Amino acid sequence: MKITPTQKQITRDLILKHAFEAFIQQDYEKIKLSAISKACNIGEGTLYNYFKDKPTLFIATFIHYRSGAQQTFDVYKPTDFESFIDQIIEILSYYMRIEHPRLEGAFIRFLHLVREQKLIAQSGMEQALVTADQFIYNAVLELLEMTPLKQSASTLLFEVLVKQVEGLFNDYLYGEIHFDEFLQKTKAHLTFILKPYVAF
Repeated sequence: MKITPTQKQITRDLILKHAFEAFIQQDYEKIKLSAISKACNIGEGTLYNYFKDKPTLFIATFIHYRSGAQQTFDVYKPTDFESFIDQIIEILSYYMRIEHPRLEGAFIRFLHLVREQKLIAQSGMEQALVTADQFIYNAVLELLEMTPLKQSASTLLFEVLVKQVEGLFNDYLYGEIHFDEFLQKTKAHLTFILKPYVAF
């Protein structure tokens, strides 16, 4: 019997629901995909048809529950430098803010594990994280394409922007600042660095 797209979506949502409950209640390292499939009343092989490994499932769960089911930010053309910077901050807030405190804790723990895995040259977790990052990168690149820049500086600006955000995000990741402070500092840094390159 052929499974319909609707049935596939129902199964996927069920897996994400039980994965979310597992990830906010247990340490990432202790979670077994076999336990999640059992909670869904499906075979473990069926779960792997939807998510190839635990990192992939975690990132899919994070994306689904971080701020609702919508996955894309509607980029709009900025009218001046202030609206350009404000939209960058809106993009970061949309994709990176986590309202559920336990999911936030689980995500931060996951990021720490990614760093640890990189030290021993295992990239599965890092590759999964790229999926989440890609939403941010695509939105920022789309915004830069809509923005009048001096001397075709979009590639340079993108690289500078990523480095600045990553540096400040590390402060948030290690508990030195709260998320709203991360956004405020990012806005201040980007305003200072990017203004000479934007031709409004």
